[in-house]
Amino acid sequence: MLFTALYWSQPVFAVSDIEEIINIVEERDDFYETCLYGDIEADIEGYLKDTKNLSYNQHAYLLYVKSNIYHCKGQYGLEHEAQKKITIFPEDEIDPNIYLAALHSVGNELFIYNYENACEYNTSAKLRITNKTPFALTFMLTKVEITSCHKNNQVEKLRKLYRLLETLNDDKNKKYKVDILETMANEYAFIGQNSTAAKLRQEAMTLMPLKEKSMESFTSYYNLGTDYLDAGDIKSAEKIVPLLLKEGLHFKGNLMADGLSYIYQAKIAYEKRDYPVLISLMDELSPLIPDLEIEYNTKRISTLRALACIEAKREVCVSSFIEDVNKDPNSYSADDIWLLTFLTKYYIEKGDSLKAKMFFDKYLDKNRAILLEQQVSSMVIGSAQLYQNIVEMELSLARNDLKSSRLVIMLIVAILAVFMLLALLFWQLKNRHKHLAETDELSNISNRRAMLQTLSRIQLPSQGKHHVIALIDLDKFKSVNDNYGHAIGDEVIKHAVKITLENIRQQDVFGRIGGEEFLLCLKDISSDKAKEILERIRYSMEHSCVVIDNGNEVSITASFSYTEFNKAISSFTDIYQKLDRGLYAAKDAGRNIIIKV
Repeated sequence: MLFTALYWSQPVFAVSDIEEIINIVEERDDFYETCLYGDIEADIEGYLKDTKNLSYNQHAYLLYVKSNIYHCKGQYGLEHEAQKKITIFPEDEIDPNIYLAALHSVGNELFIYNYENACEYNTSAKLRITNKTPFALTFMLTKVEITSCHKNNQVEKLRKLYRLLETLNDDKNKKYKVDILETMANEYAFIGQNSTAAKLRQEAMTLMPLKEKSMESFTSYYNLGTDYLDAGDIKSAEKIVPLLLKEGLHFKGNLMADGLSYIYQAKIAYEKRDYPVLISLMDELSPLIPDLEIEYNTKRISTLRALACIEAKREVCVSSFIEDVNKDPNSYSADDIWLLTFLTKYYIEKGDSLKAKMFFDKYLDKNRAILLEQQVSSMVIGSAQLYQNIVEMELSLARNDLKSSRLVIMLIVAILAVFMLLALLFWQLKNRHKHLAETDELSNISNRRAMLQTLSRIQLPSQGKHHVIALIDLDKFKSVNDNYGHAIGDEVIKHAVKITLENIRQQDVFGRIGGEEFLLCLKDISSDKAKEILERIRYSMEHSCVVIDNGNEVSITASFSYTEFNKAISSFTDIYQKLDRGLYAAKDAGRNIIIKV
């Protein structure tokens, strides 16, 4: 895929002057729009056939436009060659943005063949960014750096993607926002948080409704449905089927569309344990497999069919699959979840407990991280079911053993241990997801959702006292990000949180509700004491700073608005609006002050 910045959003008239062509290119910078430049292609071809009268810069422009023509025709090899030629020109004699885009395009091609070299290209390209670099190119370079060129763990990667997402508030950046949402969805799916992945894909689809009769629409529905399936939400996954089939009708005969339609329905049939339907779908898919091999891992398709056969007691089908695996074991992924599931079940059926347990252990090793991250119990229950089948098989064998009593006791202990492990897993999952749902990941304090829930449940204060809600906003925080970068901005946020926590009481509630804005609830307190605490926080922030790597100090102040109440909250929206108006007043009054509303 070409990661460049200059695609054109409207048709132009045929031209004969090369400077006019260059002006057309410079005026258009919409990365995502379709390529509408057919009427200047003949002029470009003419100039490229005789380049002796062209400057390096003119030649680079024409090659750049030609590379995009190749891209829109699907001639990616020719596109890459055209971009590569641009990078050979003297860098100081061509437009830096054209050179930057070509350099990045060549580097991106290398991701397929030489990962480290590709990242070096990307880093080199990013160093050349200037204020004049088109936003689209800056955005794509940053996104590739985060997703491919940093050795971050998944959580850190997601945090950085979220920060990039926060820069895309303008409506004209809607398509970039969709791109980030879909990338984040893929990352969440990778770590097993498929419910979150599905929500992000839904947000992307809502933000930019899909165009009907497009492969983009078809694959979006497929990916969303797969997230539902992997999250164990079969009902939502089933609702995707008619949408997928409707879009698939427009691409009947398209190998990918037909294959993915069968595969998706087969996955649902497998989750519903509808093995006859699953086998029927796999039989319909079989004629496509030879051609589908290039596009999809057909060994996984064969494994899925074998799983259905073993559940449906189709011995011929099972034996045929085992022969295929034994004949060419290297063609199957040794850590494929479906293959490990099949082999565990196969050896259970054969009464071979040693091999069954061996493959089950491999299955657990492969899925341990996913089991801990899984947001629903479907995979955990599936693992428990496999283990139960092994135990039942061993119990059956033990009945024929004169020394079975000791084995039975050991197996009972093993069963208890497994169910204790499952109970622990469920407990960990419940607490982990509760923490994730209610905690701001940067500052590790309550998030907006948790704060609103707490306020809705708060009990009335003691007689003669109040509850106090304060809205706190860091002053001129945008300038911190602009002058020092988002990493220092994050440290400032953490610093402000640390100061606040040091000055409030254990029973008080403090949370981040967005950006540099915080909400504080001082419970069951007198007016004077509340004002004293808020003033202490304000003073502490004003007289402290964050020391950054180069030894410089970053100072920060905050503005406060607060209100008192001694009755149940009927509408937090009204209170928030009142506090927000108070903050505006504090800002207008010079910032770094406390206002009661």
